Amino acid sequence: MRIVIVTTAHETLGAFFAGQAAFLASQGFEVHAVSSPGAGLDKLAAIPGVATHAIAMRRPPHPLRDLVSLIALGTLILRLRPRIVHAHTPKAGLLGMLAATVARVPVRLYTIHGLPLLTRSGWRRKLLEFTERLACALSTRTYCISPSLEALVKHLRLCDARKVATPGDGSCAGWIWNVSARNPAIRARA
Repeated sequence: MRIVIVTTAHETLGAFFAGQAAFLASQGFEVHAVSSPGAGLDKLAAIPGVATHAIAMRRPPHPLRDLVSLIALGTLILRLRPRIVHAHTPKAGLLGMLAATVARVPVRLYTIHGLPLLTRSGWRRKLLEFTERLACALSTRTYCISPSLEALVKHLRLCDARKVATPGDGSCAGWIWNVSARNPAIRARA
């Protein structure tokens, strides 16, 4: 089964998802990691069974650059035809869910790591609320990294409450870290 993991920044990918990608590859998944180019992406390239793809993405909104990133990501997803796309963070979440929806990827997962909209006001906040709602609406399942974030997402009505959840006790890298914390054999492989 082919899975694409998308983050905006290579640092996020390398710091939080190397273990998860290695574990998924060891379980027979064909793993493709996508982020901006850099050392974090290179770290995943060294993992057996993980293919990497550099697509320039920047955190600050920029309509033209974001459109170029969306086209590049959409082209990659159309070529790979994955069964699962799992995007993390606001920019990668939006671009990943848009590209995966257009490519008709059946399982579209979006993990919310935080809400930058909370520090904005006026039209910037409204824009960020809109993009979060769109990413959530296009996902088949939305995850939050903590129960308190999940409660806030539900309170702000950013996502349909029936499809948002927090894995285990909460973690940015998903259930494997919750399980591995209690199981040294899994932790050693991840």
